[in-house]
Amino acid sequence: MIHLDRMHKFEYINCTATQIIKNHLSYKLGEVLINADKSKLGYLSLWFKCKKITKEYKKARNENLNFI
Repeated sequence: MIHLDRMHKFEYINCTATQIIKNHLSYKLGEVLINADKSKLGYLSLWFKCKKITKEYKKARNENLNFI
């Protein structure tokens, strides 16, 4: 049984397990790395894409923490 006072610790209550994993920073960075390997100029833009994803992730995480 989940108590209502403990529910704030779980960000993704209504999501499936795959959605939860796909929202992790390591998954997103790995996905960018794999896509960069597939294209010829992918490694040149890899740093910028990783920086953008990290910035978006931190912003979303801070918004979720402020929401609680």
